Amino acid sequence: MLYPHFTDRIVPGWLDKALPWRRARGHWLDGVVLASPSRKYLSTLPFGKLPDRGDFKRFENDFAGRLGYWRMAIAQIERLGDEFLAFAERPDASRLAAL
Repeated sequence: MLYPHFTDRIVPGWLDKALPWRRARGHWLDGVVLASPSRKYLSTLPFGKLPDRGDFKRFENDFAGRLGYWRMAIAQIERLGDEFLAFAERPDASRLAAL
């Protein structure tokens, strides 16, 4: 199963996401291919992260700033899509890591 995700961490339950010791484990991950941005890649984005709901607070009264930030992040995220397509055409096992 291909699982595109926004982070390299799978959390078993929504309410457990803040608990660092809760990790998805076990044989049910054997058939999962997780496609996610690396921490290094995320560090190159504005504020070092993907845009999220927290940005509504960060840019509470700055609609133009939030929109500009999200547009800049989207433009940079297109790189990730291009890299994924290139990998799909020519898989490179050195870019894979076990969950």
